[in-house]
Amino acid sequence: MATRSHGRATWVGLTLLGVTVAASGWLVTLSHPASSGPSNDPVQQKVMTLKPTTVSTSASFSATIGYQPAPVKVVTASTGVVTSLPAVGSVIGQGQTLFELDGEPTILLYGSVPEWRTLAVGVPPGADIQELQRNLNQMGYDDGDPLLVNGTYTAGTASAVRRFLKSKQLPESPQLTYGIVLYAPGPVYVSGLAVGLGATVSGGANVLTVTSTQRVVSGSYPGFGLAVGQKANIAPDAGGADLTGTVTAVTTQNSNGSSDETVSITLVGSPVVPVGVISAQVSVITKSVENVLAVPVQALVALVEGGYALEVPTSRGGEHLVAVRVGATGSNNLVQVSGPAVHTGLRVLVPTLF
Repeated sequence: MATRSHGRATWVGLTLLGVTVAASGWLVTLSHPASSGPSNDPVQQKVMTLKPTTVSTSASFSATIGYQPAPVKVVTASTGVVTSLPAVGSVIGQGQTLFELDGEPTILLYGSVPEWRTLAVGVPPGADIQELQRNLNQMGYDDGDPLLVNGTYTAGTASAVRRFLKSKQLPESPQLTYGIVLYAPGPVYVSGLAVGLGATVSGGANVLTVTSTQRVVSGSYPGFGLAVGQKANIAPDAGGADLTGTVTAVTTQNSNGSSDETVSITLVGSPVVPVGVISAQVSVITKSVENVLAVPVQALVALVEGGYALEVPTSRGGEHLVAVRVGATGSNNLVQVSGPAVHTGLRVLVPTLF
């Protein structure tokens, strides 16, 4: 550990021992050995110029990037033989086939009301008819004359249903038989198969395991301090660009005398993420102080009478000390400094070892 004297001040290589959150703020605990005379350590100094920055602390842990659950079950409406299944890992969207039973498809449409009856002219109006009319318009089966989305099964709705069934190689009919479509709020990701090709299934049997395509990051942090709303950086282990997100759920679990926090993070924006469940490294910012002046911890000079200072170069090639108050400290080895002589543009000497 190198030591240099400056009158009543001594520079020492400071080691950050810990950071404690107290009611009054951050408590920075620093230690340094007593001076024992000159050292042969190759200490050099570089000059840094103070400018506003962000000092933050973070918690890091391993996680997985997966999918949010889908609020639907992919089941059969009747008894039959499974004749077609999608590949695990595929994404199925509006108007696409989920599976085939006896050679006839069950088709995904978008909506929140489950299919529960056969729809035809004369059936009571309902929200399920509105969903169908909205999908027929969106998929272009209105023949250029958009259907009125009013929940009443009209002759125009029946004509659009004929065009829809014909495009799916199904028998043309003015009615939509129960079991031909299945509704979900949006596209689904096929995460597993509940049956195999050729299996005979009865009505209500589960065929596929699906999730939504909305990605979610989840992991377990071995400690305390994470909270909903904190920002996170996610680095996929498979490579590619880092992702950003926000902590949306934290659950504390206690076992064997230790505590872990199960964390869920929602990605921000519409990031491009490889398909499938992938591993990642997460860093959650637990505390952040923005627009402050900060220096590397080793730039602090311990004053003999107590407190700290910075070593500032002079125009004549020497240096002098500027007293500072120490504030927040960050995971990036930065320490917030302030004082009457501390300002943006101040040049500070920072010891380095080579």
